[in-house]
Amino acid sequence: MQRAGKKRPRYVDAGHREGWPGYYAVVGSAVFGLILFFSFRSHVQAAFALRRTRPRQWQGGAVPRVSLVIPSFNEEAVLRQTVSSVVALD
Repeated sequence: MQRAGKKRPRYVDAGHREGWPGYYAVVGSAVFGLILFFSFRSHVQAAFALRRTRPRQWQGGAVPRVSLVIPSFNEEAVLRQTVSSVVALD
């Protein structure tokens, strides 16, 4: 029985005040917001990546120089064929 003039404080489990959404609601909302943010961000990146662009036209028909790295550790048997196929590339 309560004493007259004193109100008992009403608390929810774990000592949180009544009306406070709680730890899991706050953390869950933050995680859900992050999921939405990164999902939207990845969709925007995909849209920009899939845009059609015109192929680049090089001046004078010349193309830029390119370097190729050929791994050749213990590749004596096929090294000659690999180098000749790389030289034949256009």
